[in-house]
Amino acid sequence: MKLIATFVLLITLLGSLPVFSQSITGQLNIPNLDTEKDMLIHQLLDLALSKTGSNVEYIAQPNQLSAGRLVERVESNKVDVFWAGMSPEVEEALAPIRIPIFKGLLGHRIFVIRRGDEHRFKSVKTLSDLQHFSAGQGRFWGDTDILQKAGLPVTTTVKGANLWPMLDGGRFDYFPLAVHEPWSEIDARPDLDLTVDSNVLLAYPFAMYFYVNKNNTELYKAIETGMNIAIEDGSYDKMLFNSSMLKDALVRAKVADRAVIRIANPTMHPDTPVDVAKYWFDPTAKLF
Repeated sequence: MKLIATFVLLITLLGSLPVFSQSITGQLNIPNLDTEKDMLIHQLLDLALSKTGSNVEYIAQPNQLSAGRLVERVESNKVDVFWAGMSPEVEEALAPIRIPIFKGLLGHRIFVIRRGDEHRFKSVKTLSDLQHFSAGQGRFWGDTDILQKAGLPVTTTVKGANLWPMLDGGRFDYFPLAVHEPWSEIDARPDLDLTVDSNVLLAYPFAMYFYVNKNNTELYKAIETGMNIAIEDGSYDKMLFNSSMLKDALVRAKVADRAVIRIANPTMHPDTPVDVAKYWFDPTAKLF
């Protein structure tokens, strides 16, 4: 009886320990980490993998590579995981972990406008109101098509850098940027008389994903499982929204006080988890 009792106790103790069936070990080849955004994404990736008990050594690419080159390197197993915005082409070539890295923040846009035009945007509350204004976008940017299909007038240019003097010169009315982007961009251009609109938030489903080789199911499961665990226990949101890249900008953006104009994203994949609320930023939530 004593032996049986000891065996039952052992099984009970083992059953209470965490089981990291999705853990991985070894080296992980990742993109270059030159930018603050890439560093934050790497930290979120490491957080997710730590939740599965994974023990990996990260090897970053020595140079910044284009998205196209990174797709090729993931396909040939020279890079294990990379991150990029949702794209029909990339989602077809690789296996996307369909959990938005930035919780859809890239699809929440506030406007850089000309100083002195603030009053023009005060009355903008609906999509029909916004359709009286022209946005500036890169001609080949993925979200340009989203705006145009929502009936919003868009002025485009091949070179994105041209948009700043074009806005300053009155070629269009507003430049929609992700909520964390406008102030640093304006600060970098003190010669232009621009400011940030305080009234409107334009929102559409848009996500940045981790992508892996279609055959790398082990890494896929480890990242997916770890992200879900981190989101559930609150550590993911804590790291993301308290990061130096986002926190101050989100406080300044005051998204909860803005008129939210929602439009569809007709380019997104049907498997995009738009109905999973925990994966997406809630502009009405109090973060700080």
